[in-house]
Order: sequence, then C-alpha cells, then structure tokens
Amino acid sequence: MKKINGFTIFAVLHIGFIICICSISAYNSYCEFYHFKKKNPVIRSLSGILKPKVIQFYGRLSGCDAGYGFFAPNVRSSGIIMLENDSNKYTPQFKSLEAKLRFSTFENLVSDHILQDESTENKSTDSLINAYYDLLYKAIAVKLYNEKKCKNPSSVIGYDIYNAPSLAAYRKGEKNASVERLYQLELTLKK
Repeated sequence: MKKINGFTIFAVLHIGFIICICSISAYNSYCEFYHFKKKNPVIRSLSGILKPKVIQFYGRLSGCDAGYGFFAPNVRSSGIIMLENDSNKYTPQFKSLEAKLRFSTFENLVSDHILQDESTENKSTDSLINAYYDLLYKAIAVKLYNEKKCKNPSSVIGYDIYNAPSLAAYRKGEKNASVERLYQLELTLKK
C-alpha cells in the first residue's frame, strides 16, 4: 500500500476548496438570477467554513476565490452610463485607450455599488457613498451636456445594463439585448 504524501493531501484539500467555492458561487448566482430565497443548509454550512480570514486569504492568494458562476467565471452583464437630453442619448467618448480603461473601471465600480445595494436586504444607508456616486454622475452629465451642445436644460443620466435574451427567446428569433435601467438621476443643467 502506498503512503499518502503531503502533496496528495494538499491537492485533495485544494480541489475540495475549489469545489466548495464553485458550488457556493453557482448556487448564489442561480438564486439571484431566478429570484429564489437562499435556504440550502449545505451551502450555508460551506459558507461558514470558508469565512475565516486565513481561508479567505488563501483563496485570494491562489485565485480560487474567483469561482465559476452560474453562466461563466463570475461574468456579469455590462453596464453603460448614458445621458438623455431631448430624446437623444449620449455616452462618453474617449481619445485614448487609457481613458477608456479608467472609465470602464469606474463603470464596474458603479455596477458593484448598485448590485451590492440590491443584493443586501438593508439598502445602503451610507449617504456619503451615495452622495459621492451622485456627484460623479453629475460631473459626467455636465461634461456630456457641454460636449454635445445640448439645448434643453432638463437631462437624465442613468446607468443601464444589457440583458441578453434567454435561450427560449433566442430560439424564437429575438437576437438583440434589452436595456434595463438600474439607476437614474434627473438634472437641470445650464450653460
């Protein structure tokens, strides 16, 4: 009979860790997507096992905490910030790749903030963070308003995500993604 060495024990624990993370991630994504309540006791106990800081640190260090979600490796819908004025829609345009990447990072932060706010039972009460995001929206709105030489002082800036059609809808011929408004701010802007 072969002896079990340290590497074999480590490999089994590592693969078990990945399976736990993936199971939790897939279950949570599935429940959020179909609006089910999360009541699986096995997932709850697995989540409790993975809470200690040492295990979370190992997950970040090894990259295992990324998991593979319900659809793909934790990929969510893309978001877009858009200004609406006189039934025209404007999005920020950039001259450099670095500017596009920085704005894309900002859009991801906005998405995280909005989705985190929706997923928690207690809506965010941190008015300072909400005021910060509102200020950023207003700055983007002013920039787009002046750039596009808008005439109407009433504008709406919003954050929308694209929702791809379901497989059933796709089979019926629906190929275009729909847009869902997650947040909007109405403004009166003057030049």
